[in-house]
Order: sequence, then C-alpha cells, then structure tokens
Amino acid sequence: MVRQNNKSKGKAGRKQDEVWEYFEKKALKSPGHFLGECNFCHMKWNRAYVHMLQSHLANECVECPEKIQNYWLGYISAKDSLNDDDSYDTASITSQESTNSKNKKRKGLN
Repeated sequence: MVRQNNKSKGKAGRKQDEVWEYFEKKALKSPGHFLGECNFCHMKWNRAYVHMLQSHLANECVECPEKIQNYWLGYISAKDSLNDDDSYDTASITSQESTNSKNKKRKGLN
C-alpha cells in the first residue's frame, strides 16, 4: 500500500526578502545571487544585495512613492537602532568583565 502525502512541498532555502517586491530579479550563474532592477526608476545592480536595495528605496530613488519610501526609512532606522542597542550591551559586558578581572588581580584571586 502506497501512502500519498497531500502536503505540497515548498521551496528549500532562505525566504526571499520583501524588498524584492519592488525590483525585477534575474538569476546569475552563481546560486543565490541576482541582478536587480528598480521597478520605479529602473536603476540596475549587477549583484543586488538586500541592504543596498532597501537603502535605495529609502534614500535614493526619486520615483519611489512616498509611502514605500517612508516604510523603508522606518525599517532601516529600527534595524540600526537594534544594532546600536546590541553594540551597547556588548561594550557594557566587556567593560564589566574587564573590571572583574582587575578586581580579581588586586585581590590575588587570579
């Protein structure tokens, strides 16, 4: 007896970033890399990186509708804010570890 699986199989790999909704995507010979062309101003990239496309819509594309531009400005700002918080936490932890190490040396615990 053969069982049939009614679940459709999805594509394997990384999920496509939402920024690609606003760009024409053409596959390159190397897997996972793409040419990109803006749907608004038709600027082209020989190798399109997601962060570059996001920045283009937020800061550079003069043909991009204001609503879409504002969305990507907010997206980039929020992402930068999270990165700033992470670097602050790392610096804080490093500073605490350094202080603890100095205190141990003073007390002869090292």
